[in-house]
Amino acid sequence: MPRRTRARTSRMTRLPKPTYAAELGKAITTCHQVPGEKGVKLCMVRPEKLGRPVNSPQDACRVFKNAATKDRESFYALYLNVRNEVLGIEEAHRGTLTAVDVHPREVFKGAVLANAAAVIVAHNHPSGDPSPSSDDMALTRRLVKTGKMLGVPVLDHLVVTRKGCESLHEKNPRLFSQKDEDYE
Repeated sequence: MPRRTRARTSRMTRLPKPTYAAELGKAITTCHQVPGEKGVKLCMVRPEKLGRPVNSPQDACRVFKNAATKDRESFYALYLNVRNEVLGIEEAHRGTLTAVDVHPREVFKGAVLANAAAVIVAHNHPSGDPSPSSDDMALTRRLVKTGKMLGVPVLDHLVVTRKGCESLHEKNPRLFSQKDEDYE
C-alpha cells in the first residue's frame, strides 16, 4: 500500500500563537514572499477558522488586549472580510519606548495581500496613557485617506494600554468620514 505524504508549502508555518492574537483561538502564521523583494516576507497571524465578527471597538480591543504589555510602541493592523470576520493580524511596525514610525504603504500592503475588505489599526502606549496624541490623529487621517483611495476603509484606530483601550472612532468620528472636504 502506498504511503500518503502531506504536501508542505513554504507559505504557511505553524508557530506559537502570538499574545496579541489570544482572542482568535487556534491561529496560524502565514508568510508570503513579497514580489520583487528577494528574501522579504510578509507574515500575519490568522485564525484557523473564521469566528465571530468584530462589530464594535470593544470586540477589537479584546483582540489587542495583550499588546498593552509590550515594552515599546508597536503598530498592528487587523484585516477583516466583508462580514468583519478576522482574516489576519499583522504587527506592521515596531518602534521605541515613545514612538513608532508608520507608513500607510506598509499597513495596506498586508491588507491587499490578505484581500481585506476593511482594516482596524491599533498601537500601544507603554506609558499607560490611552489618550491619542496629535501624531496619532494625523496618522489616522493619512490612513483613512489611503484606505479610501484603495477601497479598503479604516474602521477604527485603537490606543491600547494597561489602563484600557481608547477608540479614536468613538472619540472623533469625523476622522473616519469619507467626505473629501474632511481631508483638506
